[in-house]
Amino acid sequence: MHHYTNLVRIKAIANAIHPLNTKIVFVGGAVVSLYADKIAFNARPTDDVDNVIEVLDYSAYSRFEDQLRKVGFQNDIYSGVICRYKIQGITVDILPTKSNSTMLANRWHEEGFNNAIEYPLQDANTIFILNPAFFVASKFAAFNDRGNNDGRTSKDFEDIVFVFQNREKIWLELDQSDPSVKLYLQEQFKTLSKNPYLREWIECHLDRNNEKMAHLIIQEIGARG
Repeated sequence: MHHYTNLVRIKAIANAIHPLNTKIVFVGGAVVSLYADKIAFNARPTDDVDNVIEVLDYSAYSRFEDQLRKVGFQNDIYSGVICRYKIQGITVDILPTKSNSTMLANRWHEEGFNNAIEYPLQDANTIFILNPAFFVASKFAAFNDRGNNDGRTSKDFEDIVFVFQNREKIWLELDQSDPSVKLYLQEQFKTLSKNPYLREWIECHLDRNNEKMAHLIIQEIGARG
């Protein structure tokens, strides 16, 4: 059910931004189920939908913000988040590819933006999403930034486990990824391999009695760390 809830929101936003004729990449937990080989009902629900745009400075972001308002986006002034908007009751974060004086960017969003892939939505427009390797890397970066070094309670780590569980070719895709992201992921896997709580972290985000999948993920991480 959460997959469909997230998908409805993504479609609504895709249709809303289509008239802007601007490349926008959908990132974050709202799109995690799009990386699954088949519909995965265990995708977590999200409260907002994250998007990334390529802007060079704050003035460029402000000009794009004016375009957003023209198609119905409204600043979510009550959230206290400068990049947060509302449209059709949906919360949307519009993030820059580069950090500026008012907004911080995920370190992998800029390169991921340039390597984004198309994803066709049924009964809606085609959207851009990060390729799988950059998505995983962006989630590791987010986890390192805000996960409090506890994968059990981290939504970002949950998304990583979801992709490992539900995308059969993910390990091959990581092995064949761009050198920069591949090296970064190897560093993350090396750190995880030394973590005595890794199995517990992973099992927290799997169905019960799924020890085989947990073992497989740990094995694949160890082979790359």
